[in-house]
Amino acid sequence: MAGTSRAQFLGIDRQIGGVLLVLAVAQVFGWGTLGLPAIAGHRIAADLHVSLPMVFGGTSTLYVTMGLCGPLLAGPFRRVGARRVMMTGSAVAGLGFVALACAHGAAGYFIAWTILGMAGSAALSTAAYIMLNEVAGRNAKGAIGALMLVTGLSSSIFWPTTAFLAEALGWRGTCLVYAAAMLLVCLPLYTFGLPRRAAHEAETVST
Repeated sequence: MAGTSRAQFLGIDRQIGGVLLVLAVAQVFGWGTLGLPAIAGHRIAADLHVSLPMVFGGTSTLYVTMGLCGPLLAGPFRRVGARRVMMTGSAVAGLGFVALACAHGAAGYFIAWTILGMAGSAALSTAAYIMLNEVAGRNAKGAIGALMLVTGLSSSIFWPTTAFLAEALGWRGTCLVYAAAMLLVCLPLYTFGLPRRAAHEAETVST
């Protein structure tokens, strides 16, 4: 009995570790790519003929949109689980970066950041914490803390990456690379690297 309990405990630990690794990689990509204005802000301002503060207003738009969309996603998180919501968020993020690459004025620029804000609400921090709670339950606290620490490395990784890409491809090309990253890195990670919600769990939530 003790051996069985120990095996089950280790199995849960391995599952949490695998989910944590997937979320850590995807969250670093998700948050890191959003640091674009901090690195390429002057290029964006000159290209769009807007002020630098207006360029950084895109990031503010992102956070406001995330806050407004958060309560609206409570139902989808309960009904279909964090995995499917995060998959949708990654696809929307890809669309947001394409829209950003195609922006040619302030209106298009802020629309793109609004799309990215909707995506962030579905795929970034809170969504990842919900996923960990689905997998680990009361044991999720430590995993969430570890994920927060790893996510903090996103700027250290992506600021030099963004600087290199912006120099080589321009800021629009960088946006397209990041759109591809959302679709070819984050979306597959969420799709194939996270556990599907069991049917009985979905039925329990719906009732």
